This record gives sequence, C-alpha cells and structure tokens, in this order.
Amino acid sequence: MRVSRENRIYQMSGQNPAVATVKPGELVVVETHDCFTGAIKGEEDLFSLVGWENINPATGPIAVEGAEVGDVLEVAIEKIEVAERGVMTTAPGLGIIGDEVKEERTTIIPIEEGQAVFSDRLRLPIRPMIGVIGTAPAQGEVPCGTPGPHGGNMDCKEIVAGTRVYLPVNHPGALLALGDLHALMADGEVSVTGLEIPGEVTLRTRVLKGRRDALPLPMVSNEEKLMIIHSEETLDEAVKKGVAKTVKFLQEVCSLDLDAALRLLSLVGEVRICQVVDPLMTIRIELPWSVLNALGFSAADL
Repeated sequence: MRVSRENRIYQMSGQNPAVATVKPGELVVVETHDCFTGAIKGEEDLFSLVGWENINPATGPIAVEGAEVGDVLEVAIEKIEVAERGVMTTAPGLGIIGDEVKEERTTIIPIEEGQAVFSDRLRLPIRPMIGVIGTAPAQGEVPCGTPGPHGGNMDCKEIVAGTRVYLPVNHPGALLALGDLHALMADGEVSVTGLEIPGEVTLRTRVLKGRRDALPLPMVSNEEKLMIIHSEETLDEAVKKGVAKTVKFLQEVCSLDLDAALRLLSLVGEVRICQVVDPLMTIRIELPWSVLNALGFSAADL
C-alpha cells in the first residue's frame, strides 16, 4: 500500500479521519513532504513567507486493523528514501542563538551519491531519519510540530531504517502519522532545522495488545539499544521525568529495587538530547540490550 503525501495533517487528533487502513504486517510506503510543505523552492524563498500554519505536515493518519485503546503500536522502519536536495534555514529569533542571527537565510543543499554537499570543501554522509512520527493523542489535538506522550515531533536522530518505534494506542486504529524527514541531523537540531527533505518511508506495523500502560512510551529500539523518549518544557524536567520513568521500568522488568535500578542507570544509561528547538524539549535515555538481556528482559518481551 502507498499513502500519498497529499494526505497531510498539521495536528494529530483522534478526530482526524483515517486516509488508509492497513493490516498488521502489511508493507506500507508513506510519502512525506519536507517540513515546509514544499513551499521553499530556491534560496530566494524565505521561511518567514511559508507561514507557521504550513510547517511540519505529517502524512496520514493511517488506521491499523485490530489496534484498540490500551494497546501499543510497533512501527518497524524498513527503508527511508530521500529526494536529491534538502533545505536549511537560519533566521533571527529561531534556534538556540537566534538572537545573534541578523538576517534570514535559506540554503539549498544537494544530495550526491549519498552525501550532502555542504560546501566545496565539505561533503557529509547522509543518515535519513524521521522527525515526526506519532499516534493520535489521548485528548484534544496536538500540532505536528510538538512532541509528547503520543510521539509527534520528537526529532530523535535514531529513528532511522532498521529501528522500531513504539507508540501508544489512544483511539481505535491508532491513527499513525509521520513526516518531517531529515537527510541528516545532529542531536539538538540547534539551528532549528536539520537537512529538511521530502521522501518516502517504508514500514510495517504490529499491535502489542494491552501494553500501553506497561511500557514507558514513546520508545525506539534497534539491535544495540532500547531508547526511552521524554519531552517537557525544559531539559531539566525532561531529564528528571525521563529518568524517573526509566527507573520504574527497570524495577518492573528486571526485578530491581529503586536503588539498584538507579545505580544501573547511572552506569549504563546514556542520557542524550534529541532536540532543544521545539515547543517542548526532548531527551532520550539509551539502555544497551546486552545489559537488559543479562537481567532477563529482551526485545521479544515487548
């Protein structure tokens, strides 16, 4: 099944009608716009002319058969293909040091043979990732540019081909939507953009029955590590609450007391920044599968 990028939304909500319905395990190709909805064609086009109402579209929502409230949706990312050029922008007031930026500027960066042509002197290997991926939130609507317990604009650079994303099912069908691809992005996304680019994501879904309240969602998993993601208004709060729910998770799945779980997390749990430029700040806590496996918990237990 293919889902066209013309089926786009700007808010994730349980009120959005599904544009497609898929069976668990069915191969799905999702076309995505870049975060500017394709409005920037050249370097003469400025971010300020796009309008915030046209920023961060997600394709969908897609309903998954059998997904019921209280379940978890596993999204296996099989392939991410991106276009031949991407866009970046800097502007006064945007990003971490936007107060030092004096004028707005758009930069077009070509992609050649798997590398982003940053300048005549520098080419960077691309690593396509998904910035926005989420299910409908439990209540109300959330702009696609905002992260939260439902996923959304987490801007986690580890959501690449070969990973699995775990999201809560808050409405029948889950109502999955995704977009905001980056050909390359570093932790933090400090300028306010990664290498924004349209593309296609090939994925499969699986429904984990009745697991929503048992897992610290959203989560991302690959062959090496399990990542627990959390977003709050400040990085301090994101780290504090992210650590608290990770400790609780370790207590429950590895049969550790609080002190042992906290000691373990302090030894092997990598606390990393995903992004610091969205309405909520996002962090991830990375746990090696080798450690979890040694304590009796494996990916098969999800």
